[in-house]
Amino acid sequence: MKTFTLIIAFILSTTLSFAQTEKKLDVTVTVENIKNNRGSLSIALHSESTFMKSGGVQNVSSKITGDKVTVTFKDVAPGNYAIMVLHDENDNQQMDYEPNGMPLESYG
Repeated sequence: MKTFTLIIAFILSTTLSFAQTEKKLDVTVTVENIKNNRGSLSIALHSESTFMKSGGVQNVSSKITGDKVTVTFKDVAPGNYAIMVLHDENDNQQMDYEPNGMPLESYG
């Protein structure tokens, strides 16, 4: 019985010593060569489950000063992500379209 208890204690201590919490990181994104300084940039960080379906995992809007914008997404869990950017020139928080369906504002 003593041996069995020692084996269980060893297995638990070994297993628990390797358990680690995921370290979250900051992700900094810089968008350059912006067409003009009108409006703002809406930048979204997307996971596979949110990409092209809904709002991002994190969303940031930034006024444009100069020819580039830098934003930081805080506490991002490790994984694969995509960045979507909209140059919202009229600050109406949505993409505007031509009558034929083509976008009026820059995006990427």
